[in-house]
Amino acid sequence: MPSNVAIYIPDRFVPILGAVFFALVGTYACLLGATMFFAAHQAELADTLLSAEAEVASLEGVYLAQVKEVTARPLADTGFVRPKNVHYAQATYPGLSRADM
Repeated sequence: MPSNVAIYIPDRFVPILGAVFFALVGTYACLLGATMFFAAHQAELADTLLSAEAEVASLEGVYLAQVKEVTARPLADTGFVRPKNVHYAQATYPGLSRADM
């Protein structure tokens, strides 16, 4: 573009272009702030998740130790005795089944 050619912008476009510029800058600032907020929130949630996983692992270790202790204990020491008589229920079969079809 030659240097002696002037660009004419009507006076009514200047406020509109200024408003659009400030709207874009404001939108950019809001989006940047939202991105930083959610990044910080995500980091906080990751820390919370790690601490919850550590607590669950600790509780699981305690639970497995208790299960091992109960399993290793003799049944007679806990009050269980062998039954004197054992009776099993008779198997009943349904009157209708898909095998009849």
